[in-house]
Amino acid sequence: AFATFWNPAAVARRGENEVALAHHIWIDGFKTYALATRFQTGKSSGLGLFITGTDSGDLEARDDPGPPSGTFQAQSLNIGASYGLTLGPVRLGATVKYISERIFDDSATGYAIDAGAHATLFNDGLNVGAVIQNVGEMNELRTKATELPKTFRSGLQFFPFRFIDGMDGSSLAHRSVSADISHKIVDDNTGGHGG
Repeated sequence: AFATFWNPAAVARRGENEVALAHHIWIDGFKTYALATRFQTGKSSGLGLFITGTDSGDLEARDDPGPPSGTFQAQSLNIGASYGLTLGPVRLGATVKYISERIFDDSATGYAIDAGAHATLFNDGLNVGAVIQNVGEMNELRTKATELPKTFRSGLQFFPFRFIDGMDGSSLAHRSVSADISHKIVDDNTGGHGG
């Protein structure tokens, strides 16, 4: 279900329908909520739906240095749908998002699109994927539009050790190694991860 956030092509993987829920509490009371679901829509396709929200809680407002003059909140909402389709060993997918943000009395809305590809190769021994995220735009928030965090990600996962049951072919135990690279287009910043 969380493929809707990372790579929409993966919603096309055959499997059970899923629902996922997450709640994160950050520094100073910032909270993030996420709900995602994924449905198999045919032999070779899947549909995902999601909603995420972030709330700052009460923040101190100041007009001048000194005691606060009151409080305000910052909130964001992201609602979207993903569709993925399998074509041979390759899956392709896209996500459409509606985005809303509010800070104090100012608010803005916008849209974004993600597009991704995912492939499973060598009898499920290698997964590779790539996605471009957050291509879109926001309306002005008071005097300036928020720039979306456009990001390109690419990665792989392989299974160097896998023990398979000889009777039914099910996986008894396995270990995987993964690596990915992400490039934040707006900041022109590249990072890598491995596990």
